[in-house]
Amino acid sequence: MQKDKKNLFTDRFIKSLAARKGQTRHYDVREGSGSGFAVTVFPSGEKSFIYIYHCNGHRRRMTIGKYPHMSLADAKKEHRVALKLLESEKDPATERKKARQEERSADTVQSLINEYIEEWAKPRKRS
Repeated sequence: MQKDKKNLFTDRFIKSLAARKGQTRHYDVREGSGSGFAVTVFPSGEKSFIYIYHCNGHRRRMTIGKYPHMSLADAKKEHRVALKLLESEKDPATERKKARQEERSADTVQSLINEYIEEWAKPRKRS
C-alpha cells in the first residue's frame, strides 16, 4: 500500500500553520496517512503534535509534544510507539501516564537515597 506523499507533514508545512484570526478555539490538521497523527494550532499560535485514536469505543486524543521543542521526526517516532501500544490493545495515553509516574517516583526515591547518604551517613561514618 502506497502512502499519498503530498499529504505527509513537512517541517515547512507545520511552520506555515498559523492561528486563525477571530477564532478563540484551536483547530486540528491531520496528516493524510490516516494514522491519526495531527497538529493542533492554538489561538496563541502555539502548535502541538497529537494522536487521535479510538480505544474501548471512545475517541481519545493524546498530546505527543509541542512544536518546535519536539521535532517532526521525534513526534513521528513517538506516534509509532503509540500505534504499537494500541495494536497490543493498550491505551497509549494511559500507558504513557503510568510510565511518567514511575519515572517520577524513581527520581524521588533516588534523590532521597542521595540526600540520606550526604546528610546522615557520611557525617556519622566512624571509619
